[in-house]
Amino acid sequence: MSYTNWAFKVFFDGSFFGHSGRDHAGKEVSVGKWFTWAGTEWFVPAVYVCGKGFVVDFCMRVDRGRLQAFLDKWKPGGEEEAGWYSRERQMEIDRDNPLCLDFAPRLIVNGKEFHSAHGCGTAYNPCLPEENGDDAKMVMEHYALDTAYGWMVWRYSFPKKTRRRPEPETVSVTLEARPVPVPGPHFHVAAPGDTFQFAFPENGTDYTLTVQEYERKDMETKWPGNGGWEYPTQYHVMTYTVSPEFPGELTVTDCMESDRPKEKRPKKYNPVAAAAVAIIGGADGPTAILFGGEGQGKPRIACSALHFEPVEEVEWRMVFHETNFDDITVRLI
Repeated sequence: MSYTNWAFKVFFDGSFFGHSGRDHAGKEVSVGKWFTWAGTEWFVPAVYVCGKGFVVDFCMRVDRGRLQAFLDKWKPGGEEEAGWYSRERQMEIDRDNPLCLDFAPRLIVNGKEFHSAHGCGTAYNPCLPEENGDDAKMVMEHYALDTAYGWMVWRYSFPKKTRRRPEPETVSVTLEARPVPVPGPHFHVAAPGDTFQFAFPENGTDYTLTVQEYERKDMETKWPGNGGWEYPTQYHVMTYTVSPEFPGELTVTDCMESDRPKEKRPKKYNPVAAAAVAIIGGADGPTAILFGGEGQGKPRIACSALHFEPVEEVEWRMVFHETNFDDITVRLI
């Protein structure tokens, strides 16, 4: 299928297909800039000037051999054939995925810095041609990207700061890599005063986690709109400190997943997950909250997964958050 006849229009509030609101398509300012960052090649084809601000497409090129090696390494098996992965395994997969890179862009136009408000993304994988969506194919064709490679294309919108739409005379972009979660050691604690020693892989330093408070709780909140569904409320909460001062970001999570809701009576809709995960964790059950600072002795709090019946023991997991690449600033115009 050819997308030659498709109108390739870029909107401030929109995705690769369509948009919301009544705003007009942005004016394309050709860039055609190549640069290297995070161990791969990047291409910025254009900057789009819209009524509400600017839109930029960032295209990351990945060698086909890297993609095939990744697919060969992470062939699903067992429960994974049905699309289920543990949280820890998913972190490992995301870390290895050549098309998975979390970053925060900042745009500098005429000397003024703009932060992104929202964005979207699409991927093209030559090793899995049947899984490439129409949005990816359209972008590939419009920008004439080489189909022998894999591509990840991010579209970010940067709101303007004044009513007047500035004409871009000089444009640069700064890309900042966000921390990547890396699963660490598992441990068990049960009461205040319990400790766990661990090493941080980046510097080899030994640290000690000390439990300050540890208790079982029942979340008695009634969730609006739960209708005919019953949600788990039993969990553990742990307050702890880490010494010496930890140099980066650290979280503690439960290795188990939260229990799924139970249906009381038939409904026409399905719950997304345990209601309390909106506060305590993600939809698939990883449950932890980090409070307090990074300094020595400052308290942190971690909450376990949610269950219908109290569990006797929680297996906790350290999660380190590593930043693997330095920031880069590239002149586009």
